[in-house]
Amino acid sequence: MTVFKDLSNTFHQTKEKLVRFALKNSRYEDMEHAINEIFILHELYRDLSQLQEDDKILAKIAQTIAMDLKIPEGMVYCLKKSGRNLIGRFWLSGKEPQYFAMELNKDQPFSQEKIPFLNKELDQLVKTCLSRLSKINPENQSHWLRWSNPYHLIPLITDHQVIGEIVIAESGKKYNRLVYSYLATIVAAVLTRLKLTKESSSLNESLNLTELKYNQAIKELSNREKQLMAIIHNIGDGVIILDENTRIGLVNTIAEYSIGLKKEQLLNKLLSEVVCITNEETQKPLENLLEKVLKEKKPVELPSHIALIDKKGKKRIITGKVIPVMEESDRITEIVLVFRDITEKQKMDQEILKAQKYKSIGILAGGIAHDFNNILTAISGNISLAKMYLKSEDGVFEKLSKAEKAAMRAKDLARQLLVFSKGGIPVKKTTSLADLIKESTDFILRGSNVRSEYFIPNDLWLVEADEGQISQVINNLVINANQAMPKGGVITIEAENVIVGEGNNLPLKEGNYVKISIKDQGTGIPKENLQRIFDPFFTTKKEGNGLGLVTTYSIIKKHNGYIEVESEVGIGTTFHIYLPASGKRNFINEAEKEKPLPGKGKILIMDDEEEIRDLTGEILKSMGYEVEFAKDGIEAIKLYEMAKNSGKPFDVVIIDLTVPGSMGGKETIQKLNEIDPEVKAIVSSGYVNDPVMMEFKKYGFTDIIAKPYKIEEISKKLYKTIHGTV
Repeated sequence: MTVFKDLSNTFHQTKEKLVRFALKNSRYEDMEHAINEIFILHELYRDLSQLQEDDKILAKIAQTIAMDLKIPEGMVYCLKKSGRNLIGRFWLSGKEPQYFAMELNKDQPFSQEKIPFLNKELDQLVKTCLSRLSKINPENQSHWLRWSNPYHLIPLITDHQVIGEIVIAESGKKYNRLVYSYLATIVAAVLTRLKLTKESSSLNESLNLTELKYNQAIKELSNREKQLMAIIHNIGDGVIILDENTRIGLVNTIAEYSIGLKKEQLLNKLLSEVVCITNEETQKPLENLLEKVLKEKKPVELPSHIALIDKKGKKRIITGKVIPVMEESDRITEIVLVFRDITEKQKMDQEILKAQKYKSIGILAGGIAHDFNNILTAISGNISLAKMYLKSEDGVFEKLSKAEKAAMRAKDLARQLLVFSKGGIPVKKTTSLADLIKESTDFILRGSNVRSEYFIPNDLWLVEADEGQISQVINNLVINANQAMPKGGVITIEAENVIVGEGNNLPLKEGNYVKISIKDQGTGIPKENLQRIFDPFFTTKKEGNGLGLVTTYSIIKKHNGYIEVESEVGIGTTFHIYLPASGKRNFINEAEKEKPLPGKGKILIMDDEEEIRDLTGEILKSMGYEVEFAKDGIEAIKLYEMAKNSGKPFDVVIIDLTVPGSMGGKETIQKLNEIDPEVKAIVSSGYVNDPVMMEFKKYGFTDIIAKPYKIEEISKKLYKTIHGTV
């Protein structure tokens, strides 16, 4: 269908035709009416151009033809898109056009019953029109205007389809064909414009919708990118994104920290220019792994022992993954390196492994100490027993006393093994530090090129301490001082009485303390290491294990004391120890002053070691006691119950704490207390750091005696248990 691009040309052409018609037929009056009608139709086009809805367009066409052109009767109608509904306007005898609408019946598309206002001729005409709509060729303008007396039929054409007609009653005017042809042109142009407008509007709506979706997609992508960047920059792993040439395109905060450079210093740089990443075992650089990823085009896990070394030489052990990013064409556009710094974790794992090893050694040491104490009990017990048959002025007596003293020092060695194995809960007693300090120091320095100087007052206060553990503290500090002076020197040891008052800078309660200072002339400790010397496993020695000062710190802490250090590189180091002073002012050397106390009573000895049972029994019998034996808890309970029922109960039971493979002391005392709530029991063990030994009364025991014990000690314990005092 051809639509006139410039309707004004059609307007002028139609006027010229009317003029020629009038001149030819000498009908000037008709020409004037026709031109006026052409102007009316031209105004109709302008009005129709402002309308968008089909019904309003039909209403305007009907109004103009009926009222302005004064056509007596007619109608304008069109089929809706579905082809099932008919809408339109009709008019009769110069009246205002009226609206009608109806649903068509497929078998009887139109009937007078549906529109009763139509006369028979118009009714038949509409039926004919509806049946011929599909036969009209929209491309042929000769079909645009047809006659079906007494009506003119003007098709409504849009999108190459006839959708309806204008039906106009014949007026008898000869020039009407020109006017109606112009009307057909106007309607075709308006309908075409309306279709294009609707299509344009639909297209605009589609474009607007597309643009809205596009903007929403862009916004969503922007939000996703922000979320992704927030995740990348806040995760605990390092992220480096490289292009296919391994130039850095993105680094997160963790990666910046690990490399030691800011983002601005890293972007667009080759990875190998800013950091060295190598396999510590194979010494191969990461570039080999990147080449593998580029070649195989699949993610690769970082092998173990990968080290990241920054420009300052700081090394970090990392684990992670290299991931290729590919286009649909299977071309790699980026490589993502995700890594985690496991340096501290690796150190921690190593420390845990060390701790497990030390725990195993500790368990072994505890077992050795227990067995060692049992052996020492037999040795020292037999020595003590032998001394009972000698006079003090006898030369052999002196030799045995020295052997006994050595055995007691061996007891302290066993105590140190237990400190190592269990953490060392101190068994405190009133102690003079002067002799202990000198003996421990001289023992360590014997044969070395370092000598000691002592400044210890005679009135040094006593302390409540575990002699074995404090001896170990002195040993550790003197060993360190000795090793700090490989070319020789002097270790100065001072001891003094101090009073810690209110406002002091020490983390100690107010009270009286004994302060011990051990000063060397060694190499000194650097400032950066001073805060770490008491950390587990910290050491600067090639052969050190980092446990000496940790043990020292632990022992002093468990004595409610305090240890501090001051040091200057090249000058030396001084350790200061504070131990709470005892309320006692007089010290009796029990080893020299005590003698075995004779006694009387019935004693039950429970011990799994036959040698210990026999030795202890002989010692107690020599003191005047009646003795019976049990090898484990089951036998001890049986003997105790029998003695109680016989009316000759035991006065005291000495119970070994640990009995391998049978009932030990803890279970035995529970059963004995059920039999006799008044039972008097002394717990004995080589495990002096066992919780039962530390809190024996809590478990139902009356007293405690640690192996190895001397005759004087066991006699005193028995006498006190039976009589309540010594």
